[in-house]
Amino acid sequence: MALGPVLRFIAEHKWSTLAAVLIAYITSICIYRRFFHPLANVPGPFLPAVTKLYQTFHNCRFYLQIEKLHQQYGSIVRITPDEVHLADAENYDKINYVGTKYWKSPNYYNALCVPNATFGTHSNEIHKIRRGAMNPMFSRQKVLELELIVQQKVAKVCHRMQAGIDEDKPVDLHHAFRAVSVDVISDFAFDSCYDFLDKDDMGATFFEMARGIGPALWAFQQFPSLQSLALSMPPWLAPYLSKPLGYVTAMQMECVRQIETVKKKMASCKDVGRQTIFTTLLSPEVKPEGYRVPTTWELKDEAYSVLVAAADTTGNAMTVAAFNVLYNPETYKKLVTELEACFPQETSDLPLLDLEKLPYLVSIYRGTVMGILLTYLPDSSDPRSPPPLLRRHRPPPTSRTRRRRNLQ
Repeated sequence: MALGPVLRFIAEHKWSTLAAVLIAYITSICIYRRFFHPLANVPGPFLPAVTKLYQTFHNCRFYLQIEKLHQQYGSIVRITPDEVHLADAENYDKINYVGTKYWKSPNYYNALCVPNATFGTHSNEIHKIRRGAMNPMFSRQKVLELELIVQQKVAKVCHRMQAGIDEDKPVDLHHAFRAVSVDVISDFAFDSCYDFLDKDDMGATFFEMARGIGPALWAFQQFPSLQSLALSMPPWLAPYLSKPLGYVTAMQMECVRQIETVKKKMASCKDVGRQTIFTTLLSPEVKPEGYRVPTTWELKDEAYSVLVAAADTTGNAMTVAAFNVLYNPETYKKLVTELEACFPQETSDLPLLDLEKLPYLVSIYRGTVMGILLTYLPDSSDPRSPPPLLRRHRPPPTSRTRRRRNLQ
């Protein structure tokens, strides 16, 4: 009997009632996250403790905001409802080590659109199988076998640089370093080089596409439910809806084409040439227990991650290293002195085995690569706890390395 007036009131004021229920729901979520969540005692401002929209608002500049939060709240700060950021670099080895129990963050790695790639695999157990299948192609022996290909691509970059010097024109090393990376990895992965170094723009359109994936990553990370909807759209429609989404689908379709080409060569029983990453992954021979040959659509994730990694991280590492060497006269002088002592003839080849013996060159390489790795390497979590996990952002321009830790 008492419910009748209540139901009539709700019917007559349905929008007001809906708004009140929504406000009550949001308020309860905020109260829980701020005062009763397992991370409630971690220092930090109110907004990132209750909503990820704080992160979304700062978008690709969030790492700068994190630096400000550390200055205000100390070395440990809560940056989203489920994440803690650590400013002390020594915490890295406490979480990322061989045999770690921590898994990768599903929220972050799902947004990369490579769920079937080794790089995007959450589970340590599945990652071990997938990585084991690829390991032979990244052994030291295989790297040394690849040296001739690398030398050929590097020679093209050197030729472009010399032409620029002779003509007194600037050389676009930003794209040259990325082009040499993609030319090497596409040759190694598919036995079909993209030959960006032979193009006038050195593949600038491709690298614009690779960099354009970033905004889609942020959107999918903040709104995971949008990803399956967006990626289920026909590839031809994606660019009209969103330029970043168009980049993602274009890259995926390119990877599907490459994988299909490799499969057709293998199915024809003809000579497929030298062993490559994808002839290895498409063969069931000599694989870890539990390995299953992926479908084309699954394997395109591996191709996607390999190409984007070469276009961005490897190319970026060379760009950063070259800039810092040229920008610091003392560093430049020491490096040139060391190289000239080992290779007095300008036309000498620079074998990897000899380059590895140069301590100053190796220190520059390690310093640059470690900076990239500490920023971009896969994160770990243990979803069985529920887990804390580690995530990284592009670090602020300071000497300290940032860390992020999630609780899911």
